[in-house]
Amino acid sequence: MKKMLIIGMIFLLYGCQSKQTSTLDNGGFETGDLTGWTSEGDAFLAQQVTNTLVYGEYNRKYYHEGNYHLVGSQNSSATGSLKSTVFRIESTGFITFLIAGGFNYNKTYVGLYDAKTHELLDKKFNQMFHDPNHTDGYVRVIWDVTKYQSKSVYLKVVDEDTSHYFGYLNIDDFRINLTESELAYYQKDALIRLGHATSDDMLEAINRYIDMNAWKVSKETRMNYHVTGEMGWINDPNGFVFYKGKNHLFYQHNPKDIVWGPMHWGHVVSDDLVKWEYLPIALAPDQPYDSNGVFSGSAIVIEDKLYLIYTGNIPNRQIQAIAYSDNGIEFTKHENNPVINEYKVPAGASVVDFRDPKVWKYEDFYYMVVGSRQTSQNYGQILMYKSADLVEWTYVGAPYKGSSQTFDKLGRMWECPDIFLIGDKHVLLFSPQEVPNHRNHNSTVYVVGNLNYQTGKLENVSYNNIEEIDHGFDFYAPQTMLDDQGRRIMIAWMQSWNRTPVTSGLGFAGAMTLPRVLSLVDGKLYQTPISEIENYRQNPINRTIIVSNDSISIPGLSGVSNELLITLAPNNYEAGIKLFKGENEETKVYYKDGFLVLDRTNGTSGKVPTGDLHNITKIPVTLQNGSVQLRIFIDKYSVEVFVNNGRYVITTTVFPSLSARGIEFYSYGQATFNIEGYDLVIE
Repeated sequence: MKKMLIIGMIFLLYGCQSKQTSTLDNGGFETGDLTGWTSEGDAFLAQQVTNTLVYGEYNRKYYHEGNYHLVGSQNSSATGSLKSTVFRIESTGFITFLIAGGFNYNKTYVGLYDAKTHELLDKKFNQMFHDPNHTDGYVRVIWDVTKYQSKSVYLKVVDEDTSHYFGYLNIDDFRINLTESELAYYQKDALIRLGHATSDDMLEAINRYIDMNAWKVSKETRMNYHVTGEMGWINDPNGFVFYKGKNHLFYQHNPKDIVWGPMHWGHVVSDDLVKWEYLPIALAPDQPYDSNGVFSGSAIVIEDKLYLIYTGNIPNRQIQAIAYSDNGIEFTKHENNPVINEYKVPAGASVVDFRDPKVWKYEDFYYMVVGSRQTSQNYGQILMYKSADLVEWTYVGAPYKGSSQTFDKLGRMWECPDIFLIGDKHVLLFSPQEVPNHRNHNSTVYVVGNLNYQTGKLENVSYNNIEEIDHGFDFYAPQTMLDDQGRRIMIAWMQSWNRTPVTSGLGFAGAMTLPRVLSLVDGKLYQTPISEIENYRQNPINRTIIVSNDSISIPGLSGVSNELLITLAPNNYEAGIKLFKGENEETKVYYKDGFLVLDRTNGTSGKVPTGDLHNITKIPVTLQNGSVQLRIFIDKYSVEVFVNNGRYVITTTVFPSLSARGIEFYSYGQATFNIEGYDLVIE
């Protein structure tokens, strides 16, 4: 009896200290204090247990677990230790916890100690510490202590570093005796916290990666009112749509590099198409049918749900797929994807070049146009499909096809089609590639006609009337939406494929144009900047000046974020405006000999290849009452020129030095300028 009593007492003594559990007593500090821990010294105090979410001037996220965590940085030069309760190593023999800070791993670490001898058995430190990338944001430690199986132990957080340079530890979420399923979960979490993951976790991981790194792109270097990625590369606008009171814009995005790469769908929203807010990445290439990239597409609202229609890129073929959302933020890919596979591509069309679906509804059906290449003649074409439910699609016909007769103007592969009605005419937009002798090698054009929904053909088309949408160096893949005011609004990628984006060295590459309202006048496409931009005008200036063989500035009119409305009467001489004027640098917009010219030869700081083909573009302009009307928008690295109320537009990127803020008006001979100027201040 006495023997049984002794055994029972031993069981109670060690059983209380050796629970087989994956959670330490207050291992995550969720009591809001140090309950369950023994603190010595001043490094780890109860008041350092906090629910603070972010740190530093860029508001970087800690990514702690639960509500509370222990932030040692509040007393960085202090020393001390924090001891856990005793437990027994059981189950898989793995421990995990979160750690941050701790530059000196010899003096800041987490130790595993024998509960009987107090011997230090093993220790872990912040192996990922790297200033400035990994400092106070938590990384996960996965600790294999199987060699100490069945041993009674305790953990001690040790800080012996008296320095102010990350001489502390942040800690959270201690878990012991992990099961196999828990171990697998935390191993994934460890990868996600570094921005890496398997396909199942790709979306969460890429959003974590952006949160960890976007702070590196300085706010001062960003554009003021043009959309860019938070970091990394962007290209084609996707899914431009008005949904639940917000303007949504998605875009092709490679967050991890400043070059084209694994395509995701980035996402921003805006109330007014000027100020944009970043949302989490919407789509990642995480399925077998889109494993080589979630390529371009569009969006449509159906019964309060937002549907994204996109191209899945896989080796040797491209397919069309859909995803849907109830809130416009989190998307689920449809179980029946792909909704259009290679077997639904019509004869004579390439399954390799079959991309960029644009979807709309007409009467009782949904329609889709897709960019395509013909296999026999290797010329571009647009294909059209029809569906009652977005899932089952049938091929209708080809609205427009290329041929040897169209090659000089329309090249070969046609990307990013969009078709819509203005008045009683349908307007087809697309982006031809491999256009001979084109300044960008790729173009963007519009075609006006009447769409026959039965045959899928765009009728009453005049090839001679097909024009470029924009005559600049940086305009591609435009997409439109119908907003809540009934306006047809277009936005495009403000870049071209044949050159590196000028801002790449700043941590972001590529931007979107200023959104533009479209109209048709006598069969010609006119583009007008969205009126909302006028709400950001400050410091107005109105002047009429006569310039004769001179270049002059107007006091108070300068900067890198401006709007200029100019009526220029050139009197048959070269006359125009110098933008981003600095010492030996400028970008010129001028009229000469019947042409409106943009010349960025001295405005890119060597970021663009030399030569007129890459730097000078012009359009024929007829003077109206002896004048040309110009509306010019500049934004740090861009110039957009709207000519004669939007009859023509020239868009280009530039890369001036920080000091190049001048705006000057010049003329060889005499010219008159009526000038209305504003600073555009976006706060």
